[in-house]
Amino acid sequence: MGKKHEKNTSHFPSFQTATNLLSSSNNPINNSNNIDNIQDAAQIKASYYRKKAKVKNTEKSTKSWSTKFEEFRACAGYSVPLTDLKNISQLQKQIVEFISTMKMKNGNEYKATSVKQSVDALNRYLLHLSPIPQINLHDKYMFPDLHDVLHRKLRDLQEHGFGETLGSVAINSQQIQQILQHPKITTDNPEGLLYRVFFCLSIILAMRGGEHNQLKINQFKSDENGGLKFFRYISKNNQRGIQGGQAHIISIPADNNGPCSDIQLYLSKRPPSGDENFYLQPNNTSWLETNIWYKTDHVGKNKLGNFMKKIGCETQIDIPIELLFNHSGRKTATQILQDQEVPEQAIMQLTGHKNVQGVRAYKKVNENQQLNTLNTLINITDNKSSTFIQENSQNNLINNDNSNSQLPLQEISLSLNSLNESPIFHNCTFSNVTFNIQK
Repeated sequence: MGKKHEKNTSHFPSFQTATNLLSSSNNPINNSNNIDNIQDAAQIKASYYRKKAKVKNTEKSTKSWSTKFEEFRACAGYSVPLTDLKNISQLQKQIVEFISTMKMKNGNEYKATSVKQSVDALNRYLLHLSPIPQINLHDKYMFPDLHDVLHRKLRDLQEHGFGETLGSVAINSQQIQQILQHPKITTDNPEGLLYRVFFCLSIILAMRGGEHNQLKINQFKSDENGGLKFFRYISKNNQRGIQGGQAHIISIPADNNGPCSDIQLYLSKRPPSGDENFYLQPNNTSWLETNIWYKTDHVGKNKLGNFMKKIGCETQIDIPIELLFNHSGRKTATQILQDQEVPEQAIMQLTGHKNVQGVRAYKKVNENQQLNTLNTLINITDNKSSTFIQENSQNNLINNDNSNSQLPLQEISLSLNSLNESPIFHNCTFSNVTFNIQK
């Protein structure tokens, strides 16, 4: 009974480095099988990090355009695999033909930006595939014909109205209030709160459309002032690799019935066992009876991708729904800050842009600015306005002449005729008086 049981630690091996393990001649890991196991495990880990380093959208674009190019080659009868094609002229000929004839499935022309992206994607594809050393489709000396054809095609597309992409549209301040005050975007039910939090985060964090899919619950932390801190660990402009910096921290100040309160309410309604993804599926069927607002599963990617369109439809704002995307929140935030003349550096701090050109790409002249610009030109070309401006100019000239004619009394030189006349002020005494005489 009194015997103490010794703790058996034989199944807990002490930590040793791989170098020590391999250098020990008595250790069984020194045999070739175990060495192979270590190498295999290392390769699996390295493969994981290679995959982690890839940007999904870039990989998707590369795969899509390379597949289209290979399909074109097969239809055109080019049988030599790209891995064996060493002739630059032959490769250039095939790419030029592909670029010249490419069209969408419905027969329409691609936008100019899409054509440019196709060449970028093929360049990435061939870098890993082609036997041609240091291949670069963007080098106009290596691929001169491709450079000329691409340049002319882009110009032709732009001249025929295929130069501009539709893109997302920004929401103005009045429309924002219309959305937030709508009964469908309220905090008293699971779905309304979910949409409201999504909409607020889209704007106050200037989120890209795809960032919502990657948003995690652990990116929100409470601060000491009752507010929240948002940690943006990764973004399009900061993949946080070798050149990446620390997480981008954005403070969301505490408020009463504002964005911070809405987010905190949503966080409190999430089940403790919920998915790590931020947006959970609303429990629309039984939340009143169970007081369970959200399920443990997250909102699907496709459904989440249409949240902004759904909000636009529900609130019936005066915006074409086909131009309303999740990315509209970021465009809205940038446009409003620019209209309020917030410094570009401050906007970059929020959006995460690394240069002002990225911020300026979102800038669009608002209606008031456009109207003021137009009125300035109208005032110059309008007859009445021109007459008014001319009269004002003449009046200003007269006033200037009058002001120039006012001379101090001591600078007036009397003419010979005036000397024969009686003095102007005879037997008069003046004190502290200045005379201004018109010529």
